[in-house]
Amino acid sequence: MGGAFATAFAKRTSHAVSIRGSHAGSSSAAALSRQLGVRVADDKELLAADVVFVATPPAALDDVAAVLKGYAGIIVSAMVPGAGGYELKRDDGTSAAEQLARLVPKGRVVTAFTSISSALIREPASGEKPTVFTCVDDEATRSTVIALAKEIGFEGVDAGHLDASPNIENLGLLVGQLAYGSGFGNRVTLRAYVAPRPVRRARPGKGSTVPKRRRSP
Repeated sequence: MGGAFATAFAKRTSHAVSIRGSHAGSSSAAALSRQLGVRVADDKELLAADVVFVATPPAALDDVAAVLKGYAGIIVSAMVPGAGGYELKRDDGTSAAEQLARLVPKGRVVTAFTSISSALIREPASGEKPTVFTCVDDEATRSTVIALAKEIGFEGVDAGHLDASPNIENLGLLVGQLAYGSGFGNRVTLRAYVAPRPVRRARPGKGSTVPKRRRSP
């Protein structure tokens, strides 16, 4: 997912993009840096970023928080506890995003992109846009993340405050089940829309007329 985000923003937007591996000296981060022509961010650059996308296994939350200590920008959590067998270390009924918000209290944490596969982030759909559900307490942060989602080919919607993020993280499990358990493949996704009401035939009423049947001669 981290590589997919870096690819999407580097290739489809004008934002300055840098990447950070799951550990110092990550060979995969170095390879992606060369492929995309972006920097591998050091600690100083990471803390100076406007937006940080976190796409690590949920069990790595403590390591993520240690690196982001003191960070006061926007943190987009795309973590899905339970996906691929990766669980949270602290099972206290809260989401990965809520736990990250507690660990990095100055950051503005938003849950987003949990129901979008890395395949779709790398190569978005044509036609109807998949929905990026966003959960965050700060409206300015929500507007920023929805705008970023739109830039790379998606439709962002307000899915509530951060305390609603367990529901949004669980959508990732549903998409995983549809993709690999139900055979839809890795481009299956979810889209929110308001279904139109059915068209009802008007019944004759006061002031209306009903054509009379013609009698046969």
